[in-house]
Amino acid sequence: MKKTKVYGIWHRIKGLSLVTIVILFIASLSITILSLRTNNLNMIKLRQTVFVADKQNADINTALNNLRKYVYSHMNTNLRTGNATSEPPIQLVNQFNRDIEAERQRIVAMGSADKVYVDAQTICEKQGVPIIARAQCIQDYVTKNGKGIPQLNLPAKEVYTFDFASPLWSPDIAGLSLIMTVFLGLMLVSRLIAGYTIKKYLSI
Repeated sequence: MKKTKVYGIWHRIKGLSLVTIVILFIASLSITILSLRTNNLNMIKLRQTVFVADKQNADINTALNNLRKYVYSHMNTNLRTGNATSEPPIQLVNQFNRDIEAERQRIVAMGSADKVYVDAQTICEKQGVPIIARAQCIQDYVTKNGKGIPQLNLPAKEVYTFDFASPLWSPDIAGLSLIMTVFLGLMLVSRLIAGYTIKKYLSI
């Protein structure tokens, strides 16, 4: 290819101002970072609302539904932290304890001794047994020490534990700005490579 033709191509490429692309890339990257952070902060607020509702025996279902809908529709809203274990991140400890107490009162009303349940709950809590295994811990203690006392009649552990998965990409501000950032990044790299290649060719 003749250098005059290459120079003409370079003249057109120069129309894509490198400074403009860099400015747009930085602006888009900033919006992406801020949007991702906002998504995460909103998730934390909604998660805290669930914990407060559990503690105050308020409308737990509504709080859980709001959290679930938000996590499912926004990226960067993972409920698990960096040090997360295999246990579900949402555990309704207070609701579990309230149900335990209600069952204990039911058993007391039947004329059965209830001290063994108090001891069982205290021991399982002190041992740091996670809520997903605490019901079984209490049952095992009562079976061993209760001498025929009726067993707890509690719902499955899934009633007290929850985990919602955040999407890898979502069509919100964070997701759209991420696409724009990637596009501008590719454009910037292509512009730099093309400029370097053509300049080198013209200097031969």
